[in-house]
Amino acid sequence: MVVDLPTYAAAEWRTDGTILEPTEWWLDVDGPAAPVAARLAAPPYSSDVVVDRAARARALSTDPVALGISGALYIGFAAAAIFAVIGFAVSSAISAAERKTEFAVLRSVRLSRGQLSGRSPSKAA
Repeated sequence: MVVDLPTYAAAEWRTDGTILEPTEWWLDVDGPAAPVAARLAAPPYSSDVVVDRAARARALSTDPVALGISGALYIGFAAAAIFAVIGFAVSSAISAAERKTEFAVLRSVRLSRGQLSGRSPSKAA
C-alpha cells in the first residue's frame, strides 16, 4: 500500500493517538553551508546529527561501498552498450547476407539496379 505522509499521519493519529514529529530539517542557505552546520551542532541547538551537502559529497566520494556500487553500474552500462553494438553488427551482417540472395534472385528476373534501389527509371527525351 502506498500513501502520502499526511494520510499516514492521520491514520496513525486515529489508531493510537500518535503524532508524528519531524525527524529531520532541510535548510537552504545562501553561501557556504559549513558555518551553518557548525552553528546548529553547537549550543544552544546541540543537534545530534548535522550534515551539509558538501560534507556528504566528500564522504561519499571516499566511501568504498558507494564507489563499488557506482563502479558496478558503470561496468554494467559499458557491457550493455558493447552487447548492443555487437548485436547490431551481427543483425546487420545477417540481414545483408539475406538481402544479397534476394537481390540476386531479382537480378535474375532482369530488374535493373535502379529498380532494385527504388529509383524511378530515367526517361530518355
